[in-house]
Amino acid sequence: ILYMNMINMQGYLGAVLSAFGGYFDTTGTQSTGTFQMINPLFGWSAPWGNSNDRMDLANSEYIVLMGHNAAWAAFGNPSIYLKHAKEKGSKFVFVGPEYSETAGFTNALWIPVRPGGDTALLLAVAYLMITRDEDGSLIDWDFLDRCTVGFDADHMPADAKTQENFKDYVLGAYDGQPK
Repeated sequence: ILYMNMINMQGYLGAVLSAFGGYFDTTGTQSTGTFQMINPLFGWSAPWGNSNDRMDLANSEYIVLMGHNAAWAAFGNPSIYLKHAKEKGSKFVFVGPEYSETAGFTNALWIPVRPGGDTALLLAVAYLMITRDEDGSLIDWDFLDRCTVGFDADHMPADAKTQENFKDYVLGAYDGQPK
């Protein structure tokens, strides 16, 4: 059974389809994807609030699309904002298992990753940023200091049951395996 999973209902309809012997899910077809859902993680307004991130795309030097295929399957019209950014000179990087229509019309550098491999890629990027940031040119340490909890040992919550933190994890302090 091919399940066109447009609204992420694996827990509901997926359970029913599994009872019939399983199903094949589609990829890259969710409406909003990470285009707006990431906003609250960075302290911006709620996903459906007064966010202006799409307007600011045209001010970007580089835009990284993590599997985001707005040209083919997106709620609203985010492709027009990507088009405006391209016209103003933004460069694009597309990370995903297939070269998408969005990557094509933005002439994006494609970084192919296997499905599920994006976490490993992002951990490797974090590792390189941490180990190669000599003068603060790769990492905004002021932002991390002001706006994050748990990035390093100095920024753990007072009531944390462990001092494990993201930076030490990425550097391999706990398991001897740098990421």
